[in-house]
Amino acid sequence: MHVLVITAQYPPTLGGAELQAQRLARALDARGVRVTVLTRPCSGTPLMDAERGVRIVRGLSALSLGPAWGLTYMLSAHRWVRRLAAEWDLIHNHQVSLHSWISLRAARALGRPCLLRFACSGPGGDLAVLRQQRFGRWQVSALRAATRLVALTPGAAEEIQSFGLPSDRIRIIPNGVDVESFTVQPWPAPAAREPLRLLFVGRLHAQKGMDVLLEALRRTQRPADFSLRVVGAGPELERLRTQAAQAGLASVVQFWGQQNDLLAHYAWCEVVVLPSRFEGMPNAVLEAMSCARPTLGTAIDGTADLLADGAAGWLAEKDNAAALAVHLERLLNDRQRLPSYGHAGRLLAERRYSIEHVASTYIREYEAMLADRAPRPS
Repeated sequence: MHVLVITAQYPPTLGGAELQAQRLARALDARGVRVTVLTRPCSGTPLMDAERGVRIVRGLSALSLGPAWGLTYMLSAHRWVRRLAAEWDLIHNHQVSLHSWISLRAARALGRPCLLRFACSGPGGDLAVLRQQRFGRWQVSALRAATRLVALTPGAAEEIQSFGLPSDRIRIIPNGVDVESFTVQPWPAPAAREPLRLLFVGRLHAQKGMDVLLEALRRTQRPADFSLRVVGAGPELERLRTQAAQAGLASVVQFWGQQNDLLAHYAWCEVVVLPSRFEGMPNAVLEAMSCARPTLGTAIDGTADLLADGAAGWLAEKDNAAALAVHLERLLNDRQRLPSYGHAGRLLAERRYSIEHVASTYIREYEAMLADRAPRPS
């Protein structure tokens, strides 16, 4: 079986969807599935590359000419999907975007299956963004031709149905985490009366709600009782630095920028905080669970699915700094119980969200898709 995975970006470009694509490609390859990743160029990388047996083709391109960008991007996708047609048995769109309709057309013309995975839901989700593009409403309707529609959560599946896409082709397959790489980290041993160690990991974008977390820290009775590491980069960095300084949090908040060794930061912290406004299914929560660290997140689709039973963390109302501050105070007062939440999260990660389990689920869907295409015996 040879799968063509199409994703707009792929590591070394870093982001949640990109890391999920890489983890899944590696896990599929480890299980004997041949994988070719078709993606956009990345500075310093060749057009054709290979990583752990995964072939990477960085051929998707576009001209920066206003509306022509989308058209040239789709033409590039069409050219490469057809150019690689002799190799692949089915297409896996890892994130629904402008290339998805092109891949559907090519797969249908060749009589092969095509899977669409929706990486994010809500106001910044795949369907909402695609619908805003030129001819976007028509493209969303054309997605009905997909052999499979993969949602990360039940809420995302409901959204897919609300856009008029066929419910009988929807499957719910969550994101995965490499539990062999993100291993259980020993619990830190802070000195007496040392501030509670909080960690944020993610892109510094309005989506992630870091501004709400800073305001929540300002509202706590004693902000100096907390120490927050912010790991990540993005367009909001300078604004957030200014906000922290104006709130008197300069000694509380440390901005570490983009980091390659996330394990060291998960090992340092006692609680991961992710105050997002919307998500797909966040890597930071999955990684925290795998490292045996609890998470304080917001009650949004994706995060709520991971933390719903309260075993691995807690949920606060999104965009509510006052409520988040109350949760932070509770964590400070219940500090001795935090390791038990981390341990419960690790068990959940192993049982439900390991990338090996996720890859096996995809392989079963691939096999079913190919079997449905095969001619019936007479």
